[in-house]
Amino acid sequence: MKRNNSNEYGINIGSSTLIMIFALLCLVVFSLLAYKTALNEKNLALKISNETKAYYEADYKATKIKNKIENNITNGKSIASFVDYEKNRNGSNYIGYSVKIDENKKLSVELRRSGSNLKVVKWTEVNEASEDYNNKLDVWGGELGD
Repeated sequence: MKRNNSNEYGINIGSSTLIMIFALLCLVVFSLLAYKTALNEKNLALKISNETKAYYEADYKATKIKNKIENNITNGKSIASFVDYEKNRNGSNYIGYSVKIDENKKLSVELRRSGSNLKVVKWTEVNEASEDYNNKLDVWGGELGD
């Protein structure tokens, strides 16, 4: 009898090991990418949560200030300690104040006064961050220094 030592299917034992190593490597890389993505999503969710919490705390403070202004107007007391400005435009009195949300944002409120009634005209978030567009990027200009 003649014995044939060649493999009939053409697949060696070493190639199946290489395929398993490649598959395992792919699984490890994709699992690390998934972990990093989940970590980034968690950090973004925490940031948004903190910003939302800060906004609603400022909103609560602004509402309290509005109520104090209404009470002082009704009782004939001064509102100067609560407001940033009082203006008269087109025959209407406007009262404005702001509440700090964080180091870069504030909640700006403007009320229109008619008698002892107040109506909210503006209740907006204002960005106070200074944008410095003159940042110089050091790019090599093609000259070698001494």
